Amino acid sequence: MLLRPTRVLITTTCVVGLSFLVSPFVTVGHVYGASAWASVMAATVVAALLNSVLFLIPGGAIWLALRKRRPTPCSLAIIGWCVSYFGLLLLLFMRSCCE
Repeated sequence: MLLRPTRVLITTTCVVGLSFLVSPFVTVGHVYGASAWASVMAATVVAALLNSVLFLIPGGAIWLALRKRRPTPCSLAIIGWCVSYFGLLLLLFMRSCCE
């Protein structure tokens, strides 16, 4: 079996957690000064942790419910949730920056 549910859950959680690396390219904002950059990076790390926790609530529920009975659909459901989560985040960013 190529897609093991535990590996898929860990990998997608890492992808969600590391997505803060591309956040400066998604949001358009200028920050000047070293202390401002430090506060932005601290807020970004907090946002990455919050994103990981919010992703893991439904992802963990999917994993707990399906990992032993149906491993392949479990992996596909977690990947689907990851894609949906990024889509919802994109909609949230577009909605907050364009109004």
